[in-house]
Amino acid sequence: SPSRGLGDVYKRQRVARAGGRQGPDSMLRSISARLNRQTSFEANPLRDTGSGRYDADHNGGLRNACPSPAMRCGGRVAYLAERLNELGVDKPSDTAASILRQFGSIAAFTCSGESEFRRILGQDDVVKIVLATRDLIEAGLREQLDRTILAPDDPALHRYLVRRIGHLRHEVLLAFFCDEAGGFIAEETLASGVQDSVAISARVVVQKAMALDARSFLLVHNHPSGTPVPSAQDERETRAIQALAQKLELRLIDHLVVGGTQIRSVFERISRDD
Repeated sequence: SPSRGLGDVYKRQRVARAGGRQGPDSMLRSISARLNRQTSFEANPLRDTGSGRYDADHNGGLRNACPSPAMRCGGRVAYLAERLNELGVDKPSDTAASILRQFGSIAAFTCSGESEFRRILGQDDVVKIVLATRDLIEAGLREQLDRTILAPDDPALHRYLVRRIGHLRHEVLLAFFCDEAGGFIAEETLASGVQDSVAISARVVVQKAMALDARSFLLVHNHPSGTPVPSAQDERETRAIQALAQKLELRLIDHLVVGGTQIRSVFERISRDD
């Protein structure tokens, strides 16, 4: 079973370390806590900065949020190398430098796929722990959305979106479907493609909503460039989806664009243009 598999991973690491500093459970909690602090908005809650733009509060939020003074002083390689060493990665300093050289940031690396983890980290045991830790963090963020009224300016939603797609190097289109009261029902990935290639089909979105017996939905996609400004195409497609949804008595709550740690509303952009 998956749980036995992870247990075996931890056991092998403990034996290999021969009296290492942490047991498997405490090691996973420690790594998870550090990664969560690194990508958390808890200390810098999101605020509406006007014109449909949402960003972290004071000090630039996540863009400047670091787990230690060394990170603020440019010590990302040393910080990442220390974390990789805890995982048992061979040559942690060289691996850390390679990760930042290829991905540009720790966040971009942690958002990459399993194949990238295997290519960079190599060791199967380490890859399994990293994937399990990442899934645990995302599950915790997503859990905050369950059984809640979905709002496009909800800080919990924004934390989840930034972690989920803010640093991906390809475009992804997500839809969050809600019941008649606006309660969250389900999240669906509607499209995924190479950079700047995802087009939105009004018919696909509406069909998904009707299949789930949803009454409203929120669309979200990312800009791999890191710039969250909605494009003219984003506006056109949003108008088309909204028009079709209204004919079927469905409500489009909003369409959000995520770029890095920033989120902007297409609805706000449209209202300014009209």
